[in-house]
Amino acid sequence: MSILYPSAKHDRFSHSIGTYHLGQKAFDGFFTNAAPLIFENISNLSPQKFLQQRRDNYRDSFLLACLLHDVGHAPFSHTCEDLYCYKSPKSGQLSELEEDLLDKIMNFDISYFSQSEKNEFEADFRHFFGNNSKDIKDKDKDKDLHPAPHETMSALIILEKYDLFKKCFTDSGQTKSPLLDFIIRAILGCTYGVSHKDSPECVLDKGIRNCLILLLNSKTVDVDKLDYIARDSLMSGYQNVVLDNERLLSSLCYVKKTEGDYVPAFNKSALSVLNNVIAAKNSQAKWIFNHPITVYDHYLLNRCIVTVLKHLAVNGSHVSFDEIKKQMFDLSTLSKEGNKITTECRIMLLSDADIIYLIKQVLSSGNGAGDTEGAVEEFLNRGARRSPVWKSKEEYCYSLYDNTDKDNKIRRQISDFFMPLITNVTGVEDLSHSQVINEAYYNEIMSKKDTIYGADLLLNILNCLKDFCGDQYIFDFVFLIPKVNYQNAIDNKIIENIYQPYLF
Repeated sequence: MSILYPSAKHDRFSHSIGTYHLGQKAFDGFFTNAAPLIFENISNLSPQKFLQQRRDNYRDSFLLACLLHDVGHAPFSHTCEDLYCYKSPKSGQLSELEEDLLDKIMNFDISYFSQSEKNEFEADFRHFFGNNSKDIKDKDKDKDLHPAPHETMSALIILEKYDLFKKCFTDSGQTKSPLLDFIIRAILGCTYGVSHKDSPECVLDKGIRNCLILLLNSKTVDVDKLDYIARDSLMSGYQNVVLDNERLLSSLCYVKKTEGDYVPAFNKSALSVLNNVIAAKNSQAKWIFNHPITVYDHYLLNRCIVTVLKHLAVNGSHVSFDEIKKQMFDLSTLSKEGNKITTECRIMLLSDADIIYLIKQVLSSGNGAGDTEGAVEEFLNRGARRSPVWKSKEEYCYSLYDNTDKDNKIRRQISDFFMPLITNVTGVEDLSHSQVINEAYYNEIMSKKDTIYGADLLLNILNCLKDFCGDQYIFDFVFLIPKVNYQNAIDNKIIENIYQPYLF
């Protein structure tokens, strides 16, 4: 976000420490409020004794997961994250990176990761993220549920460096080793499955672990989100809603769902803070993450990386683009041992600076033939950067429906008829998440000349778009509603609620 707010110089390290700090407060708040609920669920247990044992067993491992949850991030954070996914997984299948993680776990030393833990982890992992993920009730209907690529890479790094973490525990006087299975699950957001064969005490124990996992990695409120919402606002100067994290985390408890699962919850005294969290997150998404300058910078950076990878593939190693991408964005390049990408290029401890250096090398070499869009020049030269034609959904809707300028007719045609033809590309070189023509949908429309999306009208729209844009503009799109409602919105022609196009 520093491209938007130059004072925002915070990084993943400070965010990880903040998450660790909030993790301490969440852990303490949860266990302070949990005793009465345990007594209600299992009357023959001593709540204080039961909780003290779990507090002692899970505290250090939970805090270690909080501290290391982002250690696997690629350079430029989420911008380059998908480069870890060498091939996009088919529906119901794991990605290559996820399969690598499972393979490493299944072959890990059983003294650190028992065979029963391995088997249970694989079953739960495949259930939530693989073949059976379509059955998960809380999951979006239009896409598979997968951990973020950086979370999977973080898990791989922890497995790789586990001996180091164990030594740190030993040197600090700890008598117990970190709980590797629990740490990996917390980072991935992979909760424990509960069987009807499990005893009530086992179900409760898994429930507590699952609550802790969701306090770090959930789809709603967790310590990771609470830290970056507050930190981004503080460091950038952006005036967002103030969050009372002390009040929120001190009200933590849990509830047992009708299905038997235990999930974290908050006391009613925290309702106002929860409302503020939602408002702050929505505001941040609209005015920072989806700001046109942020979207444009993300687009340029990804196109630059495509150019760099093409340059290395052609001039340095004479291997395929896909192979170069896999070699560069790999566990080995993040390590101090590094990886030899070409005969003259070895990368270790891959960082933002390495990517910038390689982008500059393409420009200085004078051999940027792959930079067909001039993205490298635009990225490095602020004077060559473009400006957005509109900066918000409101301004876009005004220009589309209320303004009578000469381009209004063209924009209306683009909005009403062009958007259904737009889709995400999943090819090897699709690193920008920009939208392109959906060929299947295009062919379907071309075959239905008697519909309002007839071939003649379609060709007129495409010609208008070409004439309007030429080589001067770049299109990018920010979806404003879940894709599950996408077709319904198209059918009802609520175009302004479907997407917000940016024109640069």
